[in-house]
Amino acid sequence: MRKFMVILILLLIVILYPVKALANTGPVTWYEYPDISLMTIDENTSIVVEKEDLHFDFSEDISTGFSMVGKVSAKYFMKNTEAKDIVAPMVFPMIQNIWAREDAHIEVLVNGEPQSYEVFYGKNADETNHNDKELVEEKVELKDILEAVTSKPYEPINFSYNDIGTLYRIHFDSKEDMNVEAKFTLDRAGSKILSKGNNSYGYTGDTNEIMVGTSMNWENQSVEVFSLNEEINLEIIGFNYDNSKVEVVDDFAYEIEEVKIELLEYYWGFLKPDESNYNSSSWPEDQDLYYEALDQALERNRVVTKDDIEAYLSSPRYILLSYDVPFEALDEKTLEVRYHTLGSMDQTKTLEPTYTYDYFLHPAKCWKDFKDLTIKITPSKTYPFILNSNLELIKENDGSYVGKFETLPNEDLSFTLYSKEKVTTIERIKRFISRNFYYFGFIGGSFLKFLGIVSVISLVVYGTLKMKKKQQGLK
Repeated sequence: MRKFMVILILLLIVILYPVKALANTGPVTWYEYPDISLMTIDENTSIVVEKEDLHFDFSEDISTGFSMVGKVSAKYFMKNTEAKDIVAPMVFPMIQNIWAREDAHIEVLVNGEPQSYEVFYGKNADETNHNDKELVEEKVELKDILEAVTSKPYEPINFSYNDIGTLYRIHFDSKEDMNVEAKFTLDRAGSKILSKGNNSYGYTGDTNEIMVGTSMNWENQSVEVFSLNEEINLEIIGFNYDNSKVEVVDDFAYEIEEVKIELLEYYWGFLKPDESNYNSSSWPEDQDLYYEALDQALERNRVVTKDDIEAYLSSPRYILLSYDVPFEALDEKTLEVRYHTLGSMDQTKTLEPTYTYDYFLHPAKCWKDFKDLTIKITPSKTYPFILNSNLELIKENDGSYVGKFETLPNEDLSFTLYSKEKVTTIERIKRFISRNFYYFGFIGGSFLKFLGIVSVISLVVYGTLKMKKKQQGLK
């Protein structure tokens, strides 16, 4: 009997002891926006592109984040077909957030000499589905570009430039670290609130009550609440957590400083970069960009914080580098745009990531004429193969891929780099099992546990019956 019980206990331990499953924590996909061809913003341009050399160079094997970095050179051989001098306005469009533009290492050259340019900021790309290439493509049309390249001032909807609001600066004094909340009720449902120095806020729809909270310590001794539409009465509460219980704290002092101030004056101080945020030198000078961010934040948020503004500014948007190029009568010039590009990563069907690079060729249709496009792709040693390309590319003896087109292709360019020449069925199966290992482990483990429990029950029944027979035999 003792032996039977030992076996039974061991079986239960084996069945019920949890088994850990390991899984990759990184993303299996990462989207990057397409690159865009240089384009004219003159609807009646006399400039023709007689030849373009487009080169994607990955030979330096640089990677960053979730992508491989390619150095792009788009060189255009242009001619003015007019028998008179002209100035040709051009733009190089890109989709980036306002801080990542510096990482692209953009150079614009005219006949080999650096060309200065003016930066314009267009619409936020996330206003469309950023993973839908066709929707992004629709925004790279001449009419949309012309809309963005304008000096017309931004016209806000949710505030006026001459608005005046009330700023409440709450200064705290306490010997101990603690949590504080400032509560107030709004009379108007559409009132606009900005808050600085808080790390939480809440809103109760039934009562229109708003709470802004912060953790008070030697670094943080104040909170700001700016009310645009109405004056408010603040209730200050101090508390701490003790074993997940809230304990009210009364042993602290506070002072509320109330000031009437213009919205824009407060907003620029509100945005002021500090050591924990982006360096002030990298903030664009275009004020309309920040007015747009404030307008959108007031539209979407009950309480606007600096994080809300920076989140909107950090979203990828259409950025246009605009410049004018003078051409004499029947003049020919070479224009070159150099920059770093990133590809979309995908590891859903392969053991190693694939990297796909998209390049919008269609904006080049805006030129008076376009012909003789040469595309060259120089892969890296670690990713030496083009797995897919929608345009015909021929592999050269040096390992590069080249495509030649007499006229502008009907399709935009898209190609995928990989470490192997093709993805085999065995690799797909291995990747499928790898991605679903936890699922298979769970199902398999559950099935084994079920069999184990049935076995234990069978052993218990068998042992019980055997003992009864022994007992009957003794009688």
